[in-house]
Amino acid sequence: MLGLFTSLITSSKIFCFMGDIRLWVHDIDDCWAAFKKPSPPNTQAMNDYLDDLLGLRQFLDEVVRPQGAVSGACTNRSLHLTKDLSARVGLQGPVIVEGGLQMWGPMTGVVTALAAKIRPEHKELYQRFEEWIFEEAPGIHHHIVKKFGDDVILMDNFSMYTLEFNSREDPETIFRYLAVEGYLPEEFYQGMQKGLFTLSTVDFAFDFKPSISKGDGVRYALDKIGVSRGEVLGTGNSSHSDKAMMDACAFVGCPANADDQLQAYVRERGGFVSSKPYMEGILEVGEHFFGSG
Repeated sequence: MLGLFTSLITSSKIFCFMGDIRLWVHDIDDCWAAFKKPSPPNTQAMNDYLDDLLGLRQFLDEVVRPQGAVSGACTNRSLHLTKDLSARVGLQGPVIVEGGLQMWGPMTGVVTALAAKIRPEHKELYQRFEEWIFEEAPGIHHHIVKKFGDDVILMDNFSMYTLEFNSREDPETIFRYLAVEGYLPEEFYQGMQKGLFTLSTVDFAFDFKPSISKGDGVRYALDKIGVSRGEVLGTGNSSHSDKAMMDACAFVGCPANADDQLQAYVRERGGFVSSKPYMEGILEVGEHFFGSG
């Protein structure tokens, strides 16, 4: 049985499953819990969430896996902030992190950078971007802190450039500063003008990343493990960050705390909207699709 699950995160094809759903893809934040993310290099504190995480693990062990399905994740978190949570609930399917830019196999430990795989015609550009994040971005961070304050935090991503802060400045102001002062290489800024990179902003944070979505990451993973869209359940809470991922899944569900737009999307897709929030809702979605054991 271990060999079967190991094949899930290699290029081997899978062929001996029962049931209609073979893979359950989870968003994590505001689905499993309203986690408070730590600043690097700290790991996720879990003491306040242990009962909920244990409840999900038991459901996966006792209900989902006996039906021949496994669970993975698709999150905007870094791998550093995802590994412990994945281990706590016992994920065995592919784990997509950094908004579709990396894939990690919990059973093999293999990490794959996806931008160059998904858009190979821009392989060299995306590889240079990853090198810049790793080698140069930390070195220019003191300029950002000097300009905007020491509450600006460089997050620990490897394939996208993420800043979080409590500054009064809006995210686009900080990004423009990086471009104007030359701290952001011109080829990446020009790449954004050509649609090869995307700037996503929310209150007090921005992500600058290759134009790869969560959905692109999931589709890549499905191709590698030999699972079709018609065999995948996706659960999320945000129309902004999860809809693309759920587009790659035939079955969809969400907890009650999902935003109104995502709830409407799930209903339009014939999916299941739980009456309960967070982990209670995720478990209710699971019971809807897999039964209660």
